[in-house]
Amino acid sequence: MTFARQLYADLLATEVFNYLSQNKVDYYFINITGPGPIKDVVNRKWTKPPYLGNFYSILSKYEDHLIFKDFSNGNIANIVGGHRVTTNAPKTYHNRIYFYGPCTATGANAIDDKTIESFLQRILNENNLAYRVVNCGTPGNGYALNNDLNELYTLMDTKFNEGDIVVFLGQTLWNSFVKLPKEKYMAFSEIFNTPPFDKVKCFEIDSNNIPHPDHIDEKGYEVVAKVIFERIKPNLKSNKIVEPFFSRIKREVKLDTNLEDYLSILSKERVNADKIGAIVMNCKPLNFYCIL
Repeated sequence: MTFARQLYADLLATEVFNYLSQNKVDYYFINITGPGPIKDVVNRKWTKPPYLGNFYSILSKYEDHLIFKDFSNGNIANIVGGHRVTTNAPKTYHNRIYFYGPCTATGANAIDDKTIESFLQRILNENNLAYRVVNCGTPGNGYALNNDLNELYTLMDTKFNEGDIVVFLGQTLWNSFVKLPKEKYMAFSEIFNTPPFDKVKCFEIDSNNIPHPDHIDEKGYEVVAKVIFERIKPNLKSNKIVEPFFSRIKREVKLDTNLEDYLSILSKERVNADKIGAIVMNCKPLNFYCIL
């Protein structure tokens, strides 16, 4: 049964990849549990976040491991519209970068500002790349294959636009006879075994000294965001949003002080009369109004 379900998941992932490619939506996969071990992982234990207990209060706020209920826990974790908040998201953008996966994609063990998505969003902003990063991750249920299938179903229910990007953090997909193109595939073992990231202490080690290399803290999330950016960078469009001209004028031009003085005089010299005359003129040629 497990083999049959794995085969089904691999074939479904292949169909999804082909569909996205045909519709010009880029796709990348990160294996968070393999395929190889992470070097010296038992000596690379994280410093347990002081807010960890508060964060896990959101884990009871989702339904069927697929849809988050809206939730707020101050600056720790916030769910809006079924997605965990990505900070520094731009108001205007050309395309979105969607993240799918279990706890690692959700940003377990980190506040909103320190998830992979939020780190990546800031990198994009700094490089004038008008993309909005969307966190579609949901906490896992302890069964890797089920997690991957649930996230595939969530992905299949997402409406994409041409030029969007998908980053899928998974565990069981693309490990059998079905393979992704090399440039589309990454793995934690590759990321955290490669200098300068091979010394980063960011992994959960439980009380029995058993490592959980798929559970990382904010230092690990920052590393992953940097690696993802470098991988997808060649396919990103330098598409800085140009601010509308009149919006810029309104923001940059301040009211002339002479006009302020004139308005002050008018308020003091106000006259009550049956007939009032006024002349109104703006800076555009031929726009002249005379009101009598």
